[in-house]
Amino acid sequence: MHPGWLWAALAIVVELGGSACVIASRFVWLGAGALGALTAVAMFVANDFWNLTGDAHFFALNAFFEHLGLIAALVMATCVAGIKHSSGHAGFQ
Repeated sequence: MHPGWLWAALAIVVELGGSACVIASRFVWLGAGALGALTAVAMFVANDFWNLTGDAHFFALNAFFEHLGLIAALVMATCVAGIKHSSGHAGFQ
């Protein structure tokens, strides 16, 4: 992905900003969504298990599903924040 410095800077901003949103319980949907999108891109760019064989295939496939699990956890965090927000708890948006 070119230019590398731009993608690295974008990833840092998304990781810090998205994490801050989730931790602060403010705009959780936006922070978790951004982190999920970044993770999805990383899943397909870094874990091309379909082009590998042997141990490399296994390790890349394992990493792919770890990233998928992380995306599922981010979706769950958004859902939990939404439930708390709709039940009247302050601080969730």
